[in-house]
Amino acid sequence: IYKPWQIAQGMFERTVGVGLKVLAKLETTLVALFGHPGHELLVAQTLRDNASTVFWITDGSGGSNSNRNAYTRQFLETAACSCSPASGKMDDRTLYNAILSNSPALLDEIIDKLTSELTESAATALLTDPMEYFNPAHDLANTITDIAIAKAGRAGVAVTKLVYANEYPEKFDHAAAVSTINLHSDELAFKMQQLENYVPLFAEWKRLEHAGKLSDMS
Repeated sequence: IYKPWQIAQGMFERTVGVGLKVLAKLETTLVALFGHPGHELLVAQTLRDNASTVFWITDGSGGSNSNRNAYTRQFLETAACSCSPASGKMDDRTLYNAILSNSPALLDEIIDKLTSELTESAATALLTDPMEYFNPAHDLANTITDIAIAKAGRAGVAVTKLVYANEYPEKFDHAAAVSTINLHSDELAFKMQQLENYVPLFAEWKRLEHAGKLSDMS
């Protein structure tokens, strides 16, 4: 029995060891789990293509106390995707305090709901944040993914784990990608409009764009 943050170190080496994979257009029953609301915009077209069900751990408030749940729910509705009601129920401070106090029970609901979604929808893939040691919520989403996939497997549902390029796209081997897509003009326009609509993260999108990172994310 493992607590999510106790196995994070091993997960990083194992994931990198088999090569990080960039997810793009796939014909699959896709579920997604992100550490924060807003990550879905980095793979907006992928989620649209697969009419995905999306989970996220915290409300994305960070140190600013700015809850981002409503922005993500609005995007998912526009993209014809679904969101789990178990998403975004805690703020970042609560999550980080739980990590520091070794209180993993706080994550039981989202783990159980995610596992149920995988088994009930007969999902074939679960997309999550890469293990990058950039933010603990991102890394924790990656670890929860492993737990949910293992539990679904014991229920007879085989689910493939997939990750996308987040903070460090330069570390990904594009030749090893499961699939890649070049956005058509209307798809690119949709994505850019959604980035602009997501007011709390607009400055962050500009930072990623200036760093040349958005071009790696579909």
